[in-house]
Amino acid sequence: ICEKKIMESALMPKIQIACKLIGARERPPPVMINHSCVYLMQRPDGKFYVGQTDNLVGRISAHRSALKLKQAPFLYVQVVNKSMACELETILCNQLPQFGFELVNKADKNHLYFGTDPLFDQINIPI
Repeated sequence: ICEKKIMESALMPKIQIACKLIGARERPPPVMINHSCVYLMQRPDGKFYVGQTDNLVGRISAHRSALKLKQAPFLYVQVVNKSMACELETILCNQLPQFGFELVNKADKNHLYFGTDPLFDQINIPI
């Protein structure tokens, strides 16, 4: 989902898109401070949270400060700017449930109308 949208953008032509894993108790690289990204957190109850940030180090620290989220793994994709991160966050919030992902932020008012068109008809891997 992310790769298709990013590749459509004139801002990031001909780049390789990679989701990066941050395992339980791992920290993101310090270079992710002041870089926009969209991320997916898996909670212990099996549900997911989609977010975007310009400071992944601080955001993961904030999420993990919650008692039951200390072991939470994350996937993230670095993007060119906050606008792209917001758009991808919205697209993921609207489309991941169609692939069986149960999101805890699915009722977020910011994600009701923006990015609701399907990106493609067939997909094998959602991220």
